[in-house]
Amino acid sequence: MEYAFLLATVRKAEPVEIDSLLGLLQSARVYYQKHPDEMDRLLGESLGGGALESASWTICLRMILNLDEVITRS
Repeated sequence: MEYAFLLATVRKAEPVEIDSLLGLLQSARVYYQKHPDEMDRLLGESLGGGALESASWTICLRMILNLDEVITRS
C-alpha cells in the first residue's frame, strides 16, 4: 500500500492515510466475500482464487488514483 501511494503521489503516505487505506482494503474484502456478483462485475471475468484480492486491491488503488493531489486538472 505504501509503495502504491508513493508511486501515485510522489510522497510518503502519512500513517493515518495508510491506516485508512488498509481499512478500506479489509472492508472491500468483506464486501466482496458477501457479494461475489459485484466482484465479477468489477473484474469483468472470474480470476478464480485471486479474484477477491484483485477486486479488493482495485478499490484501494482507485481510491489512491482519485486523490486530488494525483489528478491533474488544466
